[in-house]
Order: sequence, then structure tokens, then C-alpha cells
Amino acid sequence: MSRHTVDDLQAIADAIVAMAEPGEQIEANVARSRETDIRVYNGELEHFVSAQSQGISVRVIKDGRTGSSHAGTLDETAWREVLAEARENATLGGVDEWAGLAEPDGVAIVEQELWDDTLDAFDTAKKIEIAKELERAAVGADPRVRIDDSNYSDGATEEAFATTMGIRSSGRSNSCYASVSVMADDAGETQTGWAYALGKNPAEFDLGKAGVEAANKATGLLGAVKPPSKRTTVVLDPMVTAQFLGGCLLGWRFFGGRFLARGFLGGCLLGGCLLRRRLARGLLRRRARCGHLGGVVCRGVLLAGLGGCHVRPFETSSWGRNTEAVLGGADVLGGRHAGRPESL
Repeated sequence: MSRHTVDDLQAIADAIVAMAEPGEQIEANVARSRETDIRVYNGELEHFVSAQSQGISVRVIKDGRTGSSHAGTLDETAWREVLAEARENATLGGVDEWAGLAEPDGVAIVEQELWDDTLDAFDTAKKIEIAKELERAAVGADPRVRIDDSNYSDGATEEAFATTMGIRSSGRSNSCYASVSVMADDAGETQTGWAYALGKNPAEFDLGKAGVEAANKATGLLGAVKPPSKRTTVVLDPMVTAQFLGGCLLGWRFFGGRFLARGFLGGCLLGGCLLRRRLARGLLRRRARCGHLGGVVCRGVLLAGLGGCHVRPFETSSWGRNTEAVLGGADVLGGRHAGRPESL
């Protein structure tokens, strides 16, 4: 979230937390969001959805028992009922001696600019035109290419959070992207390809590049055959590499013993940096909301797997000792690394 505060949502979260009874820990999360999804086919609008949602979630912990509840409206009657239900649910739960809310760690929040005013004010008709333009770019890149679908999507979220332990924050974020899927036909064979355009707002999209990329992925597979089975080196393109490693480096996989590269922690994994400074900061800033984050690979060295709310170093290292100050309490499985986290 950006540091643009959302005062009305924060007031609701604060009011819920203020109703805590002796011995109770209360966590309140209040959010509202909206999204737009557009699909175009052969120059015509095929699908359009503009939706909004809102909700309140409350968690209550007392005497080692945890209860939670949720409502899809923000009025006072609803959140009072949600709090009462969470309290009742807590009485029905089993006792966990470690149950408790996180305490403030004293680490300053890394400021992130995650809200774009241009996107917030972007005209709906222009969003539809973006999907149409992307379709034209893809189909026009090669005569063998035909459209599967062309899409535009965006979303915005406002959220406030408060606990009886003193954690209190609110913010908002929005994002957008356009994507296209195509098919290429030649000599009775059909192959598929897709690509997307990203930016803080639609004005930053490179639709021509995305269209050509989708067409090239489809036509590049024409004539391809399945290789014979054997053990060999596999070279993945950047997009596939990111998808593959993103799932492999989740922090919980370390603890579950299902980490593909567990033997590489602190050692050379790849030849390049997968997570650059700005992306790393964005991920780490969001760790409290996401709950599970990917690993950090810098200059080919696997530094850590991230996720959750606790610090669990695997071994003492200069990187591990400085981790909490940067991540603010995210799970860290620190490997040996001579540099400081700022070198990401």
C-alpha cells in the first residue's frame, strides 16, 4: 500500500479495536476495492465487467483461543455483529499456547508509491480502445495469426488495518495491464502465443511490442516437434523462468522440506539477478498483506525465502543479522552473503 491514508476506513478499524475487552487481542481489517475487466474479439466488445466490493474482517484471540468473522458491508451494525461473532467463535476454538498478534517491531515502513492518479481517472471508453488496439497489433504482425482474445484489466484497493498491539496503518494501491492471446495457422498446424503490456497507467503500455511478442511466440512454434526423451540442459525464456522460480522460492516450501533449490541456499543458483532493487522493495513492503513471498536471488546467489511474520534465520550471517531491519519481520532464511541487503 502507498502511504495515502484512507481515513474513513481507518476510523472503522480503530473503532473495532477500541472495543477490546480485558484479556482480548483484536485485529481489524477494513477494505474496499473495484475492478474492470474487458475482453475484445474481432474488433467487438465481447465482455465487460465493472465491479466493486467492500468488507470487514475481525480476528479475536483470548486465552489462547482464536475466532474470526467477516462481513461484506461497512455499516456500524454489521461490524458490531462481526466482532460479536468473532468473540463467539473464539470460545469454540481449541487452545493454542502460541496464539497471539504480532507486536510492532519498530522498523520504519519503506515508502512506496503504489497509487496512480492517471489510472484512477482513466476513461472507460479508452480502456476498451486499448484492448482493440492490442488486438490489431497482434493480428497485423503476421498474416498467419488470428485472434483468440484481447483483454484489459485494472483494479484498485483501499485498506485499513489496526490491532490492540498498536499496529495501525491504511493505504491504497491500483494497477493495470493488457494481454492478448493469438493462434497461428500454417500447413494444417495451429500454435498459440500470448503476451501482455504493463505500466503504472495505460499511457505507459507498449501495445505494439506486446502484439508482436504474442504473434512471434505463436509463429515461432510452427513446425516444432517433440524431442526424444533424454537428460539435457533446458533453457527457459525470462517469463517462464520467473513463473517457475516464483513458485519454487516460497518461504513455506523451506519449512515443509519441499524446496527445489534447498541445497543452493547461500550459493550460486543462476547467472543473473532475478530480483532487482525496486521490485525487491515493493515485494518486501507488501509482505504483511501477502503472507507468502518469493525468494531473493541477487547476482546468481540465493539469499533467502520469504513469507509470514517471523524471523527464522538458518545460519548466522551478515545478511541475516541485518534482515529484520529491512524486512520488518518477514520470514528470512538467510544464506551466506558478504554484502548488505541494500545491495539488492
